[in-house]
Amino acid sequence: RTAVRPLMERLRDESGETAMLFVSSGSRQVVIDVAPSREPLRYELEIGRSFDLHRGAAGKAAMAAMNGEAVRALLDRAGLAPEGRRSLVAELETVRTLGYATSTGERIAGASAVAAVVRDEAGRPRGVLGLMMPAFRNPPDRLRHLGKVLVNQLAQLHLPEDIAAAKSGARGEGN
Repeated sequence: RTAVRPLMERLRDESGETAMLFVSSGSRQVVIDVAPSREPLRYELEIGRSFDLHRGAAGKAAMAAMNGEAVRALLDRAGLAPEGRRSLVAELETVRTLGYATSTGERIAGASAVAAVVRDEAGRPRGVLGLMMPAFRNPPDRLRHLGKVLVNQLAQLHLPEDIAAAKSGARGEGN
């Protein structure tokens, strides 16, 4: 959180939108830090709020970083209809290709979001950084632009490997 906070504030200031940091916990995504937009009309989630991984940009970004077996297990628990499952699997492939996920109105009516995975220096996912905003202010082309900005900024972030994992040689996929 400490290493990502300056980037969150910079992205908030440059985009004008709320920046949030998430970690996965089981089949849920949990907000662990928020840099609220300074706009009078904004969206933000409180720290500690959680939601299903299969809905919203942050959850889809986290799922896209998981291996196939973990994704299948999450989808089995989510109970999606076959068409919804196929659609989500296809969307996760797009997220893997682009490096970011977007959503509009999936969890909150009138809200849009873009999110990308935060990785440590070993390439392991450690969380998800997202921007959340009113949809009317951010058409799809701006969401794509913000997604590219997130990917580029996160590529420059040097997040050290977890000290305990590095000392023990562990290679788990925690956040």
